[in-house]
Amino acid sequence: MLTLAYLDTEVTLDIYDDGTGFDPATAHPRPDGTGFGLTGLRERITALGGHLDVESAPGEGTAVAIRLPLTGQETP
Repeated sequence: MLTLAYLDTEVTLDIYDDGTGFDPATAHPRPDGTGFGLTGLRERITALGGHLDVESAPGEGTAVAIRLPLTGQETP
């Protein structure tokens, strides 16, 4: 499931799947340096002033929530 919302001060993206899940505490960059995964996603969102939450557990699926602030808004 995917939900995209445009709010007053931010854009939100929530992604959920009912797959096999994983333990986020054990998700690390690949030793060979390939791929970007959650680490790269978190770095990019943080650089934009946003926030990333990942909730998952083995056998429980995964939920990823991204919040990005709106910038450059004109005020009336």
